[in-house]
Amino acid sequence: MRTAKAVIRYVLAMTVAATILSVSLVAVEYTASERAETDVETAIHELDSTATELYESEPLAERGQQPPRRMVTLSLPTDGIGSIGVDTFTIQSGTNGTSQVEYRLDDGEKQTQHLSVPVVVKSDVPLDMSDARGDVHLSLTLIEHEGAPTVVVERV
Repeated sequence: MRTAKAVIRYVLAMTVAATILSVSLVAVEYTASERAETDVETAIHELDSTATELYESEPLAERGQQPPRRMVTLSLPTDGIGSIGVDTFTIQSGTNGTSQVEYRLDDGEKQTQHLSVPVVVKSDVPLDMSDARGDVHLSLTLIEHEGAPTVVVERV
């Protein structure tokens, strides 16, 4: 009789432990996804606020002078235990003064964020930073492009 009770207690303890472990793993995955989303949103905000500050506070350079420039560091999430990385992260020049950042986390759908000021990519093709993890350094330069102030972005 004692052996049967011990077996029942052991099975019950293992069942409770397995349930707690499975709930914990779901919580870790959710937290990793939320943290990665927050990190990407923070990086986009940092890019947008630096570009906006440059665009709104600096005059265009006179001929022969160096154009106003800012450096910005974006911190993108990395893959690892308890963390989710970025699958896609691109900055795209838009038409009519619109620009956008498109990204997709390893576990999600593609998201698009529009930038507040006109931004063009120096190479005239989307700036693809999908291979980037951790800190990414960008140079922002204010120039006149097609008769209007525009921020040019390039990876350094």
